[in-house]
Amino acid sequence: MTKYSQTVWLLIGLPGSGKSTWAKQKVKENIGKILIVSRDAIRLMLNGKYYFDYKLEPVVADISSDALNECLKQSFDIIIDETNLTKKTRLKWLNIIYEYEAEFSAKVEIIYIHFVETENNVNEDTWREIIEKMEEDYQPISHDEKYSKLIKINKNGEIIN
Repeated sequence: MTKYSQTVWLLIGLPGSGKSTWAKQKVKENIGKILIVSRDAIRLMLNGKYYFDYKLEPVVADISSDALNECLKQSFDIIIDETNLTKKTRLKWLNIIYEYEAEFSAKVEIIYIHFVETENNVNEDTWREIIEKMEEDYQPISHDEKYSKLIKINKNGEIIN
């Protein structure tokens, strides 16, 4: 069996599916060992409140990529707290991890955590439309993405494999 030096959990799911709640709980249980890379947190840091601005997204993307690289180099386990609905988005993260592994002769266990249900507590029509569009954009996870494990979690936080 392969010995891994680090673990990266790549979260996948629609807004409101429990990704951030799961991530915060995991970090709380492992203080100082696991860090979260979250574009939402970066947006909050840059704007003082959560605000999505297409003009800032290249900056947000660069900071999140740099954060993942630095966390890997400092030997932290990492949770990537994003929707990660498309293969292209997931591969962007995986390529950073693969480059790190090649450069530092490391092995990273990549665990996909797929949150398969979204709470139906979205009241505003705008958010409902956004989530419906995101559901349409979702691309199923494929084996060529080279993850170590796939875990599916329902809205109650229960594993449903």
